[in-house]
Amino acid sequence: MDAGEHRYVFLAHAGGHFEPRMVTVGIEQGDDAQILTGLAEGDTVVASASFLIDSESRLKAAIAGMGSQPAAGHTGH
Repeated sequence: MDAGEHRYVFLAHAGGHFEPRMVTVGIEQGDDAQILTGLAEGDTVVASASFLIDSESRLKAAIAGMGSQPAAGHTGH
């Protein structure tokens, strides 16, 4: 999800919880994107916007809830 200056993915956790995660995107082709940093092997990324975040205001609130911390040191491809 492109939020202007930063790009985010949402990770799915048990119990229907979601976590916004800042990522660095590399090459994009069609619907595919290379994620350079921000994910770890085994992370479950939400692929549909039909999950609980249903408005721009909820997205902004979720991202704001991350605080000023970047991607928590996760890297991956």
